[in-house]
Amino acid sequence: MTGAILTGALESGAVRAEDVVATTRSAASAARRDVEMGREFVR
Repeated sequence: MTGAILTGALESGAVRAEDVVATTRSAASAARRDVEMGREFVR
């Protein structure tokens, strides 16, 4: 569902592809940081 909404927004020009990539990258790096913190916490 989200993918279709995102694709529609990209096609209409409402969202720039660079913004989507930047948001995805920052979300991925935040998730990675959480995983690293979790590992430290478990030790």
